[in-house]
Amino acid sequence: MRPSRELKFIIDLPRKGVLKVNLPKTYRLLEEFKKRWKRLAVQALAKDGKNASGSLSRGINPTIFREGSKFGVAMDFPSAVDYWDFVDQGVQGKKDTSKAPDSPYRFGSGTGKPGGLRSSIDKWVIRKGLDNVRNAKGQFISRKSMVSAISRKIYLYGIKPTPFLSDTLEDLFKRYFTRIEAAIVDDIRDSMQDAQRDEGLYFSVTYTM
Repeated sequence: MRPSRELKFIIDLPRKGVLKVNLPKTYRLLEEFKKRWKRLAVQALAKDGKNASGSLSRGINPTIFREGSKFGVAMDFPSAVDYWDFVDQGVQGKKDTSKAPDSPYRFGSGTGKPGGLRSSIDKWVIRKGLDNVRNAKGQFISRKSMVSAISRKIYLYGIKPTPFLSDTLEDLFKRYFTRIEAAIVDDIRDSMQDAQRDEGLYFSVTYTM
């Protein structure tokens, strides 16, 4: 199973259970963050022409999560669009890897779903209305032949990344980092006051993307 994209924070208190931390200010800001992330991700897909059926953009649904001292925003997708990470990171070709040199995926590695590429291309050809077109000699090309030709080219040369999640998450975090950091600190201080704890309780906050 491929991982989701997420922004995760961890609050580290010196003594576990010594303070219950409520995060109302942080959550309000993360709510704003997730809405903007969705909007930017949809725009990135549309700009690169990677939203032919609309399924991928409809599947974009970031959520706020909290698991003990860990919390943040995660982007998960329904199984119907489980190819989202191929779009985000691209796929290296069997013959040529230059289109997606940093991608962990590669055609011909044996890890993908059998027949998945050809099936996806067939649906794409139908949506685009490209079946029964003519070649340079004026001859009709069957849908089956076109699907085979396109699939082979993609298989050999790969798919260029469209980092609609990775880049938008990184760019958005740069804009929000200072505000999120301040909100977390305010929420922890408010929790200390509510619990009548002194200011000598130290804490640290780390994050990962």
